[in-house]
Amino acid sequence: MLGVFLVFLTRLVAKTVMVKFLNSILNVHLSHLKDSDPVLRRKASFMELATKFVTCFAMGFNIVFSIPALFRYLGIERPTFYTEI
Repeated sequence: MLGVFLVFLTRLVAKTVMVKFLNSILNVHLSHLKDSDPVLRRKASFMELATKFVTCFAMGFNIVFSIPALFRYLGIERPTFYTEI
């Protein structure tokens, strides 16, 4: 339960931070994705793609490295985690 909670927390934080960061750089909101202006649509599409990429990267990093290290620190790791198929 702790691992699943941390993964969802990572997703929430990474997505929120990335959207705010890209909004400040590009001056485009995701609501512009449906606008008729092709420049705004292109920027909004880039923003959506970058947000998904960074969010998935952060979740993957936490799943593979950070959460197992936290479990090892807490003494609740599974020793065969890396060899299970």
